[in-house]
Amino acid sequence: MIRKLIISLLGIALARILIILAAINLTNMLVFDRLEPSFDLSMLDQIPQTRLVIDILTVLIAVFILLGMFSKSSKKKLDDDKKNFTHLSSVHEAKRSLTRVQFHEADKSKSAKEDIRWVLNEASFLTKADRILNYPKLPYNALLTFFRIDDWHKLNTVRRWEIDGKPVTQRAGLPIYMPRFRKHTIFVDANDNHSILIGTTNSGKTFSVILQMIELVCMSGECAVINDPKGELYEYTAKQFEEAGYEVVKLNFVNAKASDAWAPLELAWDTWKKAYMAHQEALKEWKAEETAFTPAEKAEWLARIPEPDYSQAIEFLKDLANSLTYDPNVKDPFWNDSARDCIIGMAAFLMEEAVKNGDMTEGIVNFKAIKLGLNYADVKLTKEQQKALQVRSDNILGAVLETSRRMDDTSYMYLMDYCNAPEQTRQSIKKVLATKIDILTMNEQIMRMTSYSGFDMKALGQKKMVIYLIVHDEKKTYYPLVTIFLKQLYEVIINEARG
Repeated sequence: MIRKLIISLLGIALARILIILAAINLTNMLVFDRLEPSFDLSMLDQIPQTRLVIDILTVLIAVFILLGMFSKSSKKKLDDDKKNFTHLSSVHEAKRSLTRVQFHEADKSKSAKEDIRWVLNEASFLTKADRILNYPKLPYNALLTFFRIDDWHKLNTVRRWEIDGKPVTQRAGLPIYMPRFRKHTIFVDANDNHSILIGTTNSGKTFSVILQMIELVCMSGECAVINDPKGELYEYTAKQFEEAGYEVVKLNFVNAKASDAWAPLELAWDTWKKAYMAHQEALKEWKAEETAFTPAEKAEWLARIPEPDYSQAIEFLKDLANSLTYDPNVKDPFWNDSARDCIIGMAAFLMEEAVKNGDMTEGIVNFKAIKLGLNYADVKLTKEQQKALQVRSDNILGAVLETSRRMDDTSYMYLMDYCNAPEQTRQSIKKVLATKIDILTMNEQIMRMTSYSGFDMKALGQKKMVIYLIVHDEKKTYYPLVTIFLKQLYEVIINEARG
């Protein structure tokens, strides 16, 4: 009881201090038109009856706190707890965890509705008032935390984020509430939450929530990846993003002819090239050390010859191949696993051959080349040719691997089992593989779209960029490609964030 009384008295005292600080700063803003925080008590005499209003508010708060302390029984507390978990939040309760976003027209001279572009309003009266009143709220909330008082007693404070290298107090989020009588104001859930929007066809999901959220993303300067099954979101919003200085990327799996290019293998190829260049630099440094060693020390120096590290590129290849070939419902995984190994091995073979020949061209590693390369396992060698080449494999692909690759090279490890398999087994693997990569080689438009990348994934975390994914929602043909793209994008962003 004594602890409750002490906490109540401290709360009353703190409430009076906060009221006084609020009155001082409001007077400073309204009378003197100054926005900086002030602690001058003489401000209370600038407007008549200010002190009386402060006393009345303090008494009301004291009565409210003391009555609440003495009237709540254990049963009432239990009932209140049940109510808190079962009742729908009121507007005021919901607004406590939301962020207020205010906006206005960027150019009021434009009269056409479709030409209007909205921008965030950082200089509104409410925004300025929030910044001033934020200072006394912070110690109040800290005291509540110290005395372990429920969080719902805390006051809302100004939240800050960093977007495009600049600190901001407004950002995009899921639109929750728009005041009826306050134009150009919306409350959003700006937390890093996962949300799901459920509604029947034509229930207004797009126009009531999705388009508003996309508009907020554009205003706040954040990046976005937008799943757009019908292509209508691109038609409605792409122009606004372009006018706001965004790089707009459209991956259209419904109509590849109208799509920007994205190569699923480009990420692995870029990573392979970087590993190769790093290895070449390490070799130069290693060779430069040769003159510093005596003949007796050279044996140790030779043992330290640097080896290339292609592990990350191989991981990207494995993820890609798994996404294309994995089937949880298959009874015998051998065929899918073998098809996966063929994709990894042939892609690695093309990369090894390209860097060996000094050809770093983008798009040189693609699924058409993988499909054609594996056909060389069907070209037979005669016994005389095998003897002349001193190889065991009875086909050209196997012979090339034996004569030009080491046993620990990626291509050798993943392809030799396929090359040395019985003819019937190899043909069965080839049929499964053709089925799996058919979505990437079925026509010239798809092969063109997936042969090179027209944008840099890393830029999504470095500059303003929006990516639209247009894919059939009525059939799952291209779902594996969307999965691959999102997985690669996630990995790239995480790697960039980790530096």
